[in-house]
Amino acid sequence: MKAIIPADLIIKTVARHYHLEIGMITCPMRFREYIKAKHIAMYFCRKYTNLSLAQIGKKFRSKFPNFTLDHSTVTYAVNSVNDQIDCCSDYREEIYEINRKLRTKSKRHIEEIKIVDSEVYMENDFYKN
Repeated sequence: MKAIIPADLIIKTVARHYHLEIGMITCPMRFREYIKAKHIAMYFCRKYTNLSLAQIGKKFRSKFPNFTLDHSTVTYAVNSVNDQIDCCSDYREEIYEINRKLRTKSKRHIEEIKIVDSEVYMENDFYKN
């Protein structure tokens, strides 16, 4: 079973790692520094979400409704990252660091959800009495 990390949290984490605005990753521009971050974000979306390839592509269209990434683009991005991990130790370390950040942030995110859920549960419990 996959660990579930929201795609928006993945995109935000990758953007911060590369000192980019979120819109730079989700925009249709093809500058090298944006493409690398976009591919890595797609890789982690595939790894940590239950989204289909088409759904992941839709996450990267931002404010450009006519610009969509189809499943083959996402597949290419994921395969590209996997190839780089296999052949480049610096790239592997970078992926490891982003992965560590994601796992840390997702734990915090899950704890926040649990707190909100328990507050809602307690609130509902209060009204039952």
